[in-house]
Amino acid sequence: MLTLFSIPKPFCGHIGVIQTNALQSWLKLAPRCEIILFGNEEGIAETAVRFGVKHVPDITCNEYGTPLLNDAFERAQAMASHRLACYINSDIILTSDFSRSVAIAARFKNTFLMVGQRRDAELDHALDFTQSDWQERLRQHVQRHGRLRPPDWIDYFVFSKGLYPRGPPF
Repeated sequence: MLTLFSIPKPFCGHIGVIQTNALQSWLKLAPRCEIILFGNEEGIAETAVRFGVKHVPDITCNEYGTPLLNDAFERAQAMASHRLACYINSDIILTSDFSRSVAIAARFKNTFLMVGQRRDAELDHALDFTQSDWQERLRQHVQRHGRLRPPDWIDYFVFSKGLYPRGPPF
């Protein structure tokens, strides 16, 4: 149904914990998503192997070494096994609500773009995804400690494959 792709930061320290939590949440989505991680930062290759996701180490960067999103968008769409693709920041935890929303959008319109607002909540530990109530516990934590960000804080873009065939270097 959906191919998720991201350009993680190095998988070390606190950001490593955050990104690992996010990646594990993506793997819990149903139906199962294809996941592609772009970049050669520390720990990306090992994390991709550990969780059985695709890894593309080379990505075009600007003169400052910043990866270009247009390269990831073009290559992910070419590699994607599914008709829907989603660029997502690598620190965003997803729950089953996300899958349901994507399914509704896909039934409503064949070609579309879906973005979403986020809540920030500090998590300084690895989540236990073996617990059947991990989503409910996370929702409670976010309700108590989370901060709703303005609508322009967009951290994912779900779109019909081919909607963005080529983009400017960004």
